[in-house]
Formats: sequence, C-alpha cells, structure tokens
Amino acid sequence: GGASSNTLSRSYLHNTGGDAANFASAFANTVSLSTFSASGTARAITLVASDSNTFTGILAQAAAYEAVRFNTGSDDNVVSLSSAIGFVSGSGPLIIDASDRNSISSSYFQNLVGYGFGLIGGADNNTVVLSTMIGNEAAGFALYAANADSNTVSQSYIRNTPGKGVQFAGGADYNTIQLSTVVVNNTSYQALTANASVGNRVTSSYIENSLGTALLLTTGADYNQISQSTMVGGSVTGYGLNIVSSDSNVVTGSLITNPLGDAASLITGSDYNTISLSTMITAGVNRYGLYLSGSSTNTVDGSYMRGSSGYGAYLDSSSNYNTISRSSMSANSGVYALGIVGSSANLITDSWV
Repeated sequence: GGASSNTLSRSYLHNTGGDAANFASAFANTVSLSTFSASGTARAITLVASDSNTFTGILAQAAAYEAVRFNTGSDDNVVSLSSAIGFVSGSGPLIIDASDRNSISSSYFQNLVGYGFGLIGGADNNTVVLSTMIGNEAAGFALYAANADSNTVSQSYIRNTPGKGVQFAGGADYNTIQLSTVVVNNTSYQALTANASVGNRVTSSYIENSLGTALLLTTGADYNQISQSTMVGGSVTGYGLNIVSSDSNVVTGSLITNPLGDAASLITGSDYNTISLSTMITAGVNRYGLYLSGSSTNTVDGSYMRGSSGYGAYLDSSSNYNTISRSSMSANSGVYALGIVGSSANLITDSWV
C-alpha cells in the first residue's frame, strides 16, 4: 500500500491463486502496454482507495470473475486504449464501486456470461467515451447503474443481445447517455430501462430492441429527458417508448417507431409528461402511434402520429386533461386517426386529423 509515481510497461502479470495486480492506497502510478491475467475467482486488477493512476494500452482478463474493479475511494484514475474481458454471471469486466471522476476512453469491455460494465454504490461523475460495452446475460445488462449519479457515457456502443442494454436503477440520477448506440434483441427485456431514477438524459442516441421494447421508463422514473434520439421497438407486445407510472418526463426531437406494435405508450398514471417535435409511427395492425391509458395532463406538441395499419393517437380509460397541439394524426382507413374513449377534458388544438 501507498505506492506512488511508479511505472510499469510492456509486462505480463499472471496469478493462478489471486489478483494479478492489487493497487491499495496507490497514487499516480502509470501502467502501459501490459497484460494482467487471473485464474479462478480472482481479478486481473483491483484498486482500493487508489487515485490518479493511469492505464494505457492494457489487457485485463479474468478466467471466472470480474476483470477490473475500482473499489471504495478509487478516484480520478484514467483508462484508455484498453480492454477488459470478464467471465462472471451477475457482475461485469469493469465495476466502478463508490469511486468518482474516473475517465474511461477508447476502450473495450466484454463479459462472456454476465454484465458489460457497472457503476454502483455511489460511483459519481465518471466518464466513458468512445468505448464498447458488451454483456451476454438474459438477466443482466451491458451497462448497469445503481445509486450512481452524474455519470456520462458518450460516443459509445452498448449491447446485450439476450438481456437489457442499459439499466438505471435504484437512485441512478442525473446520468447522461449521448451520441451512443444501445442494442438488444429479445422479447423479455428492454434496450434501455430507467426505474426509480430521475433526471437522466438520453440525447442524440439510437436505442433498439428488434424483438421487443426499446426504451422503458417505469415506476418513479421522473424528470428524465430524451432528445434528438431514435427508439425502435420490434414486436406486437413491445414499444418504441413505454412510460409506466412515471411523471414529468420530456421527449423532444425524436423518432419513435415499432413496425409491429405501439410506437409510444403512456400508461398507468403517467402524468405531466411532454412529447414535442417528435414522430411516432407504427405499422402494426390495429396498433397505435401514440397510446394513453389512465394517464393525465400530458402534452403532445408539434408532433406526427401515424398508424399505417392502425391508429394515429388513442386516449383510453380515464386519460384526462391531456393536450395535443400543432400536431398531425393519420391512420389507415377503417380505424381512427384520433380515438378518445372513456376519457374527458382533453384538448386538441391547431392540429390536423
């Protein structure tokens, strides 16, 4: 412990019975062009209360565990041009736990059986740029954030084919995903989910689930913002965007599509949300460009809703006091461009139906 200002370069470190490298209260060390490998349930690299270290051009791989973990108080570290490969269910090749202001750039993270990347336990103000995060677990995630605030992921590719792409859970607030792609391909999970998380931003990003729901805001996911983004769902029971029991979210300048099911849906007490300058399109038979059920005081402005084989917009089951303004709604012949059923005091103004 306490090692500082050391340099390790062009080296290979392997441990058959523990971590290949352990940084404990280590400061301002530089590691480059090296490989760290661990067997069994050990990590390639562990940092504990270690700050301002630099890792460039490294490969960290673990045979049956996390590859790299930043533990409590490992702050201001820099990782670039590096790869971490893990092999562990329920965790990831890089976990940042209760550690802040770390910078990850131009790096690759893959877990062959679990998560791709984790921010947990008060991991705040970390940055991931120009990187790839790949998970491979039905019950897991490519990127998982819980009790982690004000982190930024930019210009990155995030994929977990059998499970969730991104999960903001349990107080993951004020995080940003921008200029990034999130892709999954399954019927059971979503490409991006926010649950009980507030103030997160998705901007200029592409979110797709070719077999289900692209983006889900659920159960207290409030005050989140989605802008200049594309959300693509891919099933009759899935959605491009699904907002459930979540309030005061804003979607603007975005494209929301689902060739088989509803494009955008606000249900079960999703109130005070705003969708503006956006396009919602479904080709699903008797499905909806925009569907509201039991959700009130929402606003749609300057937007286009189309059901090429179904409905443009549909306000159902006590969806009251909603406003649609300066918008267009179109539908296939035989169904409604705009349907209002069991709902009252809604305002449709300056719109084309």
